Amino acid sequence: MVHARGQGPLQAGDALSLYAELHSGTIPDPCPLCERPNWFQSDHHLIPKSRGGKATKTTCMDCHEAIHAIWTNRELEQTYNTLEAIAPHPVFAKFLTFVRKQDPERRSTMERTRIRRRRK
Repeated sequence: MVHARGQGPLQAGDALSLYAELHSGTIPDPCPLCERPNWFQSDHHLIPKSRGGKATKTTCMDCHEAIHAIWTNRELEQTYNTLEAIAPHPVFAKFLTFVRKQDPERRSTMERTRIRRRRK
């Protein structure tokens, strides 16, 4: 792929700045969990709405979907109700290692963990 301005081939990281230049001129704030530019924003209820939660934090859609793939609403309410409690969990930390390597302009998917599938 070549720069729109004809400056030779794109280098790693150029795609983000080129996208920002061509579209809005700004790169969105990073996701507080994966630290990638937050192109696909999603409000995560720290305590699920079904359990009376109102406070939210804006995360990227990839991290938000991973949170709900790993934990049940009961676990989110009782134990993982802050971003600081979510990030160090071994399963989520493994997801973060993976997603940080992915293009932030594309969506990643995650299936429910085997542990969560058995609990239902």
